[in-house]
Amino acid sequence: MLRLLVGALMVLKVSGDEEVDVMGYLGESVLLPCTCLDRDEHAEFKWQKGQEALLFMNPNFGKNYNGRAEVFLNNNSSNCSIRLNNITVDDQGQYICIFHKKGIYTRMFVNLNVSATYTIRQHTPLTLPGGGRVFQCDVKGRYRETEIVWMLDGEPILNSSTTTVHTTDTLEDSTGYNFKSKLTINGGQTSEPTCNVTAKGITAAVISGPFPTSSSPPPVPSPNHHLWIIPIVCVLMLSLVLYFVYKRTRRFTANMREVETEDF
Repeated sequence: MLRLLVGALMVLKVSGDEEVDVMGYLGESVLLPCTCLDRDEHAEFKWQKGQEALLFMNPNFGKNYNGRAEVFLNNNSSNCSIRLNNITVDDQGQYICIFHKKGIYTRMFVNLNVSATYTIRQHTPLTLPGGGRVFQCDVKGRYRETEIVWMLDGEPILNSSTTTVHTTDTLEDSTGYNFKSKLTINGGQTSEPTCNVTAKGITAAVISGPFPTSSSPPPVPSPNHHLWIIPIVCVLMLSLVLYFVYKRTRRFTANMREVETEDF
């Protein structure tokens, strides 16, 4: 829900129009805000993308938005915002909310920036017999136009006589792609390379990661890890004591009976 309300600082334009930047996440929903106080209810009200493409003209949506957009006018006549669902890269751009207010057409500009989210996993490197090292990076995300970039000392690593980069991608399911990149470095290096993600035409955002690698060490046991054994040992010892007491009692009782029999 927080992502739906993400926006940047609103800037007042000289013309009296307003402009706001909004960040949306690929495949999710985003709110395109527009407050239309004192709007003339019977005058023209519309949303358009850029200067031409129609998003909404009261009461109808354009063909590219029908079924995945919602306007709030029915609930609040001064709220002309639109919620756009299942956003794509093509939805990125400038939107304009236009309405009639006190005899003047008022505009609000909304710049929608689309971001793709990724999870990153960088494995522990392997050392080759000749002294080289192999690094592997796994990335998951919804956007196909994605590139894994290896960085070393602030510079991107490219294929050369001492470095080899091999990257593959596969469609995991309807929720996204798996990207794998393997970097081989022949010879020593003074620092560890790291993998980063770029997305063509949009912003790449790492929302979780790096998550634990397959070679992560097991958790260190707590000093009190084995304290649960103490109650069990105590119960066993008490049971043994009671057993020996019982046996001695029975033996004593049997001896007393034998004595009484002999006296009789």
